[in-house]
Amino acid sequence: MLKLFNAVNLIRPVISALLIIGFLRVIYGGLVMFEIEPIAGKIRLLEPYLPGGWGPLLAA
Repeated sequence: MLKLFNAVNLIRPVISALLIIGFLRVIYGGLVMFEIEPIAGKIRLLEPYLPGGWGPLLAA
């Protein structure tokens, strides 16, 4: 029982660190998306003139 308790205490900081990193990545990803959005809008205006392969690549 004590070993299980110790294992949980070792794993807990790792899980919280992963959650914090994930949260920061979501925030950073949102900021990056917000910054890129105007550029993506301009590219969408140019899309008819670009080769067919660009559309799905930009949408992803």
